[in-house]
Amino acid sequence: MSLTALALAICVLLVTSGPTNTLLAIAGAERGFARALPLVLVGAMIVVQAPGLQLAITLIAGAWVLWLAVRQWQMPAPARGGQSVT
Repeated sequence: MSLTALALAICVLLVTSGPTNTLLAIAGAERGFARALPLVLVGAMIVVQAPGLQLAITLIAGAWVLWLAVRQWQMPAPARGGQSVT
């Protein structure tokens, strides 16, 4: 991969919102747009056929991101006798 292609790929990933869009972009880059398109179309058809599913998926995704954020920011208990950061 050339430096230009790498820089462009990094920029695309940085401006792509959400992990699902990033995974779809990676799938498209790896397999080609035509082979990745069914992933998008199947997801869209499922949501159209079951409108309540979109709300459920949104709530589950929000809970997942919240759980990841809490885990990210939790600090382990300091070890006894260990040094602390001042």
